[in-house]
Amino acid sequence: AMAGRPGLVDDTSLARLTARLQTGNCVLFGGPGLSAQARLPTRYDFARRLINDFGSDSDRELASSDLSPDDADALICNIFQDHRDEVIARVREIAAAPRLLSETHRILARTDFRAAVTSSWDGLLDDVFPNSRILYPKDAEELQSRHLKNQFFLLKIGGVPDQPESLILTNQDFESQFADNSPFTSF
Repeated sequence: AMAGRPGLVDDTSLARLTARLQTGNCVLFGGPGLSAQARLPTRYDFARRLINDFGSDSDRELASSDLSPDDADALICNIFQDHRDEVIARVREIAAAPRLLSETHRILARTDFRAAVTSSWDGLLDDVFPNSRILYPKDAEELQSRHLKNQFFLLKIGGVPDQPESLILTNQDFESQFADNSPFTSF
């Protein structure tokens, strides 16, 4: 970032980034912020929806203020424990909702990435890269193979609604999902 102007990239950094993108050796890391550009809910929006539908009065009071990442995680985790099927149904609704690609998504579709990684379970990057091989953390060997062969893949670390056991909704889910997956963590 430029001194005194946070968030702005100086011309030299932008030129380096552009050169690297043109080599095809960059990996796209996308998540809820990218999904929000297509008007899908962010993690905080999702937490607030769950709280409105299933939370207690004290949960609603906490959610009415600025929700910290830890608070959102704790609330999602508690609600998921008590309303697992309903939460999975909400995730499926979000994933199945009609979505329009944003201008950012259209630009990304024209960019030569080596791979794409997403923590979102909404399917937007599936639409951006429709011919990609979709992989999950359990596919560590194929991830390594495709990486070494410079073959594009879309890694969905957030899981998918059709495989509820793969869903990562909180930081605790993330940690527990990967704690026992040494092939993936060594990738």
